[in-house]
Amino acid sequence: MDKRREILTWTELARLIDHLLAQFDKPYTCILPVNQAAIIPATMLAEAMGIQQLFLISVQFPLDIHRQPLDPLSIELPVFSQFPSPEQLKRHHLLLMSEHWHSGREILASQARLEREGFSADCASLYFDPSESRLEGSAPHYYATRTVHDIIYPWQGSAGFYPKVVN
Repeated sequence: MDKRREILTWTELARLIDHLLAQFDKPYTCILPVNQAAIIPATMLAEAMGIQQLFLISVQFPLDIHRQPLDPLSIELPVFSQFPSPEQLKRHHLLLMSEHWHSGREILASQARLEREGFSADCASLYFDPSESRLEGSAPHYYATRTVHDIIYPWQGSAGFYPKVVN
């Protein structure tokens, strides 16, 4: 069954950002948008918080090439094509930002890599879909709202770009 799609307006996006801002219980000095879709919400958060440091993390999960895609033993390992250097992250309080927490794997893989490199980061997302979380009990530290729908963001709809739904 296809999920219902909801089109988000710029005004609604601003309200979601405001809702996130009200939840933060500590100061952050650097936001790390996870993948390109999180750049605009992360920038809006940074502007509202007076944060000048943003570093994009780009992570994908190509299927393990040694197994078939539907093989239950197939392991998908994250591949980072962009990740800030430890020098860039020193002395910062880090916030990972996602536009939509589906499975959570991209943001959790980014958080795990940061931890392996000696950093800690909290996770924030505009939308949280608990029905798709792959790790039981995993959730962002902060999220603006829950949804089970696919979201069309204002920058996607205004350009006539409607992303395909990937199952």
